[in-house]
Order: sequence, then structure tokens, then C-alpha cells
Amino acid sequence: MSDQFSHLFNPIEMRSVTIPNRLVFGPHGTRLVDPHNGHSTEEQARYYAERAKGGTGLIIAGSCMVHPNGMAAITNNIFDDSAIPGLKRITEMIHQYPTKVFVQLSHLGRQGMGYEYERPLWAASPIPCPLMREVPHEINGSEIEEIVTAYTEAAVRALTAGFDGMEIYMAHGYLLGGFLSPFSNKRIDEYGGSLENRMRLPLRIVDSVRSAVGEDVPVGIRISADEFVEGGITPEMSQEIARRMEDTGKIDFINVSQCTYATVYAMIPEMGFPPNPFIYLTSGIREAVEKTPVMAVAKINDPVQSEKILAEGHADMVVMVRGLIAEPELANKAREGRLDEIRTCISCNQGCIGRTEKAVRMGCIQNPAVGFEKERGIGTLIPAPVKKKVIVIGGGPAGLKVAEQAAERGHQVTLFEKSDQLGGQAMIAAKAPTRDDLANCVRFLETQVERLGVEINRGVEVTAELVAALNPDAVVVATGSTPIIPEIPGAGQDHVFDPWQILNEAADTGENVLVVDGGDNDIKFCSVAEFLAERGKKVQMITHQPSVGIFIETWSKFPILQRLRSKGIVFTGDTLIKSIENDSVTVADVFTGEERTIEDVDSVVFAWYNKAENALYNALQGKVKELYSTGDCTAPRRIIDAIREGFVTGRQI
Repeated sequence: MSDQFSHLFNPIEMRSVTIPNRLVFGPHGTRLVDPHNGHSTEEQARYYAERAKGGTGLIIAGSCMVHPNGMAAITNNIFDDSAIPGLKRITEMIHQYPTKVFVQLSHLGRQGMGYEYERPLWAASPIPCPLMREVPHEINGSEIEEIVTAYTEAAVRALTAGFDGMEIYMAHGYLLGGFLSPFSNKRIDEYGGSLENRMRLPLRIVDSVRSAVGEDVPVGIRISADEFVEGGITPEMSQEIARRMEDTGKIDFINVSQCTYATVYAMIPEMGFPPNPFIYLTSGIREAVEKTPVMAVAKINDPVQSEKILAEGHADMVVMVRGLIAEPELANKAREGRLDEIRTCISCNQGCIGRTEKAVRMGCIQNPAVGFEKERGIGTLIPAPVKKKVIVIGGGPAGLKVAEQAAERGHQVTLFEKSDQLGGQAMIAAKAPTRDDLANCVRFLETQVERLGVEINRGVEVTAELVAALNPDAVVVATGSTPIIPEIPGAGQDHVFDPWQILNEAADTGENVLVVDGGDNDIKFCSVAEFLAERGKKVQMITHQPSVGIFIETWSKFPILQRLRSKGIVFTGDTLIKSIENDSVTVADVFTGEERTIEDVDSVVFAWYNKAENALYNALQGKVKELYSTGDCTAPRRIIDAIREGFVTGRQI
């Protein structure tokens, strides 16, 4: 074992349970459940087991709903006995390894979607969540008793299913967090008002769960140490909550998070946040308690960072979610000193929470095996029965992933890239403010292909004639895509640019720039505008959608738009561009068609769609033994699609 991680790989005791190291795969929704009844699927069990196989010390399976009125958006059921077989499959698969597994006992409270399951939401007070906007039912005395019973019975089911311990969810504004917080709890009975009253239900549940599971089973809590909202939980308040919880003698750890849905951008920090941005909150809780182990979370993505947090005494354990989604073998690779082989999460929120918030199974830019561990996970790569001479044309994310997988399988791989740098569009996008972590996808794959002996040729534009001369057994065309400018009057003028020209600083834009959304209204549109504003340009943004950034993941949108506003960028929605003149632009209202003129426009930037660069692929049809197209040259989409297709193609050859 590497001496570099003496804290991270030190076991920790919780009652009768020994956790082999301090790395925790934190609780989160996966959408890998049966949407009709919330039962766990084989895919979910394999998803968790993959992280156990990779050496993670503790897995907390979440969110498991203790009551039907807590269900929302395809979450796990632990409120009736029919869920036990699926949950037991999780524990049995994980227990093939030294890893321990806890379950998160949860109820979404007012931060769910009652209409999906045709039930009213239950909450401390009848105040709608600012994000979900559905008025909940204020639970009464008998319903409070029902909730206490639900948590208790769920805890017993967890033991029946083979879980080693459990976490009671009191964070993020969900039901118990909603009782703790004066932001969401406006009750005037014995469960509202003072901190003592607001803690009454959470304490009753801790007491009841402890009585039900006995003295040998670890029971912990998850809290928000700061809700970042006026009238909500503050660091000082959460420290007092932690002290009072510890004084019961009935909890064994505190998992420290932050925010509520009113400040959801802070729950899963995106690229623009620094590493472990809320570690000070964990430190505050750790100082407030005397002996209860404290877990740190939020944008902790690599083992070196984790070791530093533990060594400096901020926490006793580190919780990763996205880091272990991207790299299930993170623990084993760190222990063995194989740091260059770790796929580091880039905090893009595109494949994980970005997919689950759309109610589809989660994914990951870096790891196409997510959700498909049985077919694509650790140990599933099959050596090629016939070793082939493979040419990959294009060194962007798709081409690099093809080369990595094909070389891993034993093929002789040669990669050609027409520019002097690998990475394609990812390296261009990485030039935008706060988007530099995108380059980590390329750095990892570049390291991989070099380690695997792939011959890399930069600065070579491949032709059909060159391919014929090389006489390969298989050719993969991954030539990507290029931006287009729409065909509207005036779009062919010299002061009209595409995003690549802007990010590559190959455009003289002048001072007043209009950035036009081409339809995806996503990161590209916002990044180009922010890039220009940082260079002192006066920027306006127009979109035919109701507002800017509507297709950005909810968890990432606020900080991005906040930065744009702070830099003086003007947004206008429901606006179509009609024509471009020398120093002005004609636009029209989407609904009325009424036209107006935006004056003093020095340049226009179209954040439009791309077109596939597929000419070489078409030219090679019928002229090589095996021919594949992958990534944007098949259809221009997102980097997650490019890497996934490269992964699959590399395994097909």
C-alpha cells in the first residue's frame, strides 16, 4: 500500500462494525429502480457492488423512502416488505467484498413531487418549496406518529435486508430537515418554534430507531450545516443540533452537507466552485462534538484531496459521490499508487444529476459503464480474439476513447489528429471561464493511450489515399464536427463569428457583442458570453426560449447565471434574430412578431449547432475491411455521447 494515504486507508470502528477505510460512497438517487414500485433492480445492486469491488470502505445506499408520501422521481422504497428482496440483493453483492453498506432512511417532505405518485406531500408546514412549488400537507399529530413508526419499521427492514447500519436523512430541506429549520417550520405546536421543539421529531426518530435496531448497529444522521437562506439553519445552529444529537448517545456519525432546495446550487457544486468549498462547515461540526465521527462531502473528487482533509483534522471520513461514479476503482488505484490511472470527476453535473433530474438512469462523462456494470464494468473487457491493425482518425474524446479500449483489448492502434493537440472541441470548451476541468477528460485519455502504446500522430490530415496505403484491418473515423452559422440575412459578414473563433481568440469583436442562442440554450451559449465579458466586452444575449440557460442542469444553472449577471451581461428571452446589418441587428418577439432594432452592435456570435465532419467516412465506404463512425462525425451532440460511443466502438472491433 502507498504510504501517501495513511489516514485514508485507516480502518474505523462504529459499534460492532469495522469499516476498512475512510472513503464513503455517499447516498444519492440513481434512477436504477423499478419506476412503478421503487424496488431496487439488479442494475442498482451491480452499480453499488462495483464501488465495493473497487475498494470503497463504506457505501450508503440512498435515498430509501420510509413512507409512500415521501416517494418522488423514481426513488427506492423501504416502506413495505416487498422491497426487501431487492435491497437484500444490494447487500449480498456488496458483502462479497470487505466494504460495509448502510442504508439512508429518507422522506422527501415538501421537496418532492406529489403529483407523480398521486399523493399529497407531507411537511412540517404548508409552505411550498421554492423550487418544487407544490403546497404540502402540514402533518398532524397522528401523522407524526405514523412517520415515527415508518422510520422504525424501515430500520427493521434494513436489518432484514442485511444492511450493516443506517443513516437518518435530516439534510437538504427534506422532511426531518424541514422540521429542524425555521425556514420551513412555522408550526406553533410542540414541534415548532424553539430549537428544542424543532428537534423533537428528529430526536424521537433517532430514539425509536435505536431501540428497534439494538446497541450493536451503527446509526448516523445527515444534516445541512448551513442552508444559505435567510431564516434557515446557520452554522452555529447546526453545531448546536450536532451537540444535542451527540448527547443522546444514540448516534455514531454525522454526515455534514449543506443547503436546501431554495439554494440547491450548493448541494452538488459544479465546475465553478473550488475543491471542497464547504469544508469549513464540516470543521465547525467536528469542533462542536466531542467523539462522534464526522463525514465531509461536496466536490471531494480525488484521494490526495481526501487524505489532506483527514490529515488536517477537518473530518474523520470523506464522502464522494461523483468521484466514485467516475472512478469506481479509486480506492484500489490510490492504495496501489496508480494515481495516473484514476478518472477524476470534472464536476460537470452532465451525466449524474443532469440525467437523474430528467428521470432517466444516471451516467457519467468519464465512465460509460455507469448503470451497465454487468456488461461494461470492472473485469468485463474481453481481449480481442484476433489482434488487428486499427487506425483511429481524430484525437478528440471519441477517438481517444476508441483508441484506449481497442488497445486495452490487444489491438495495434495508430491514432491520427490533424491539429498539433489532442482533445478536439473539449480543449476549446475548456478555455471558457471555470470550464478548464473539461481538459481533464483529455489528459486522462491521453495518459491512457500513451501507457497502452498507441502510436499517436499529430499534425496529420488523413485522406482516403493515406488509409489505403496503410492497409489497416479496421478504421474508426472520429473527425468530430464544426460550428455552423445560420442562413439569415447578413450572417455572412466579417463581423459574424462562431464560438470556436471566440474561445480561440481568433476574432476581433469590437466592444459591443451580441451572442445569439441557436437552440440548445446550454453551457456553450453562456460560456461564450462569459468569456467575452471577462475581456471587457459589453455583452448582450438573446434567445428564442423564455430565458437564458433553461437547459442547463438545475444544480448548475444558478451559479452560472449569477456570474453572467455579475459581469453586466444583459439577457433577453422570447426573441428571434431576423437579420444582421453593419452595426445593428433586427430581432422579433417570438409571440407577436413585432420587430425592433438593437443598435451599436460591433459583432454577432452565433452559439449555434454543429455539423458533422463525415466526408472522410463517406469516402471510405466499401474501401476498407472494417469501417466505424463514432462521436460527433456521426451526429454532433455532447461530450458524454462522444466518449460513450468511443467506448462501445473500441469494444466492438
